Amino acid sequence: MTRRTAVVLAGLVLALAGCSAPVGPTAGSAGRPPAAAPAVLAFSDADGTALVDTNGVVTRVSSAAAAADGLVWSPDSQRLAWQDEAPNDNPTQAGIVHVVDRTGTEHRYPCPCRGIAFLGNDLASFTTDGAALTIFPADGSTPRRLRLNPPQPLYSHLVGSVGDNVVLAASIPEQQADFRAQYSLMTVDRTGAVQLRVDRSGQVSYPQRVASVPGVSRFAWVDHPSSGACSASDDLRTVDGTGTSSPVDPPRPADEHMRGGELNEGSRQVVSTSPAGTATVVTYGPLGGCRPVYPQRLVSYLVGGATPTYLGSGMLALAFGADGRTARIVASDPATREHAAALSERSPAPPSGLDPEAGRLDFTTADGRTSTLAAHATAIAFTPAEAAAGQAVPDPPAAPSRIDTDVTGAKIPTSTADLLAAIRTAAAAGDTAALAELCAHCVDDSVSWIRTDRGASATLARFAATHPIVYGPSVVVPGLSMQACIDTNEREQTCTAEQIADAGVLGLEPGIATGNLDGWDEYHATGPRYLVVEMRDGDAFWTGTTLAG
Repeated sequence: MTRRTAVVLAGLVLALAGCSAPVGPTAGSAGRPPAAAPAVLAFSDADGTALVDTNGVVTRVSSAAAAADGLVWSPDSQRLAWQDEAPNDNPTQAGIVHVVDRTGTEHRYPCPCRGIAFLGNDLASFTTDGAALTIFPADGSTPRRLRLNPPQPLYSHLVGSVGDNVVLAASIPEQQADFRAQYSLMTVDRTGAVQLRVDRSGQVSYPQRVASVPGVSRFAWVDHPSSGACSASDDLRTVDGTGTSSPVDPPRPADEHMRGGELNEGSRQVVSTSPAGTATVVTYGPLGGCRPVYPQRLVSYLVGGATPTYLGSGMLALAFGADGRTARIVASDPATREHAAALSERSPAPPSGLDPEAGRLDFTTADGRTSTLAAHATAIAFTPAEAAAGQAVPDPPAAPSRIDTDVTGAKIPTSTADLLAAIRTAAAAGDTAALAELCAHCVDDSVSWIRTDRGASATLARFAATHPIVYGPSVVVPGLSMQACIDTNEREQTCTAEQIADAGVLGLEPGIATGNLDGWDEYHATGPRYLVVEMRDGDAFWTGTTLAG
């Protein structure tokens, strides 16, 4: 395959289709020479969109990029498509539909449309008048208009494909809806016939990209309940695509990884999805524009079985192909002010955490070689054949991390880190004699408490697995006992990565902040006991579990 830039001189305006013929030349950037191996993956990054073959060779096909979950393959893996967002998210203005054909040629179609999906191997988009689909035939012929029977409400949108049909999210008018942004789910076939699959009783909220597998009637989508600009409680939902039925909600992850990221109701969004076999890889994270993004807050699971399977953390997207091929976008770029929708103008500093939209793209071949293909990738998608053969493999479990920093990430003295590690080891083993010996310099009732309270060892094990804070002449663990943090990008009280991790270790439920940050989640470890450490001539001594004396 040779890469070439499309120059299509077509002056015919397709008024009925609501789209124009491809315009050119497109402004693709030159990449490595294509290899003979077939493309198995597409990705978008700061430089545009590219294809990747089985050997990890990259071929640039466009200077335009897609948003997360925005790359769509045809069922035969011969065409790749994505859609630019319309200016100001105004559906009456023309965005651009991009189509890369089997020769590597990009075609661009100005199109006032809402969503794209493949109807068989023909690309379809939903016209903004609600009356039709625009069909972009697989053979590259003139786009045509397919009337819908019946027409659908304005502000509906295509969300994906299932079998030979496309899936349409039909907006329910607010005067008829049970809540804002409520939808029904429909399928549309090649004749334009619209069939109801999930009605208003299914309580569908602003559904996004559908994940489906060729030959399987079931499909899954991401539900976005509307609960405020900086509140999210996304879920993956599924339904059988062959008849009208009620959605099924797969079990939601509720393990230590979700708790460690403090991904609670109201602060949890689905960052990305990808099909893997007959299941779906789902990455959860915080609402990036409003809450700080840290690696442990990005957690990926295989959803579709009896229980979700944890796959790994720190990724914005994770996808599996055939023969062990894997692609992942690792969160690696620092956040900027542009990424913080809730950032107060009073705060001159950029937000904490990582870029919630782009990261490093790592690709692993069938023989286990991993290479970095892009520094600032935003979207990945294996071809349907690759994804259908994909086997999700969890990352190896991480060893317990040594606490060697405080709540701000600053290094603590080695002697303090060593003491906390020794307390953690003894407490985890329930070795009260060793704990009492480590507490020989305690000036309060700590030794008695250790020996008589059956829960003391477990409490100390949790404390020693968290980060300290300097408090007067002492170092106190957990640091959250002395200083609360707020889960927002708003001001200097933003929770650090260490504080979010500690809140998870301690099992803290969020409280409600007051004052200038009224309504945000606040984390504060309250209780009568802490670990108190003092430094003397460079040595660390455990002096108690209260601030007495």
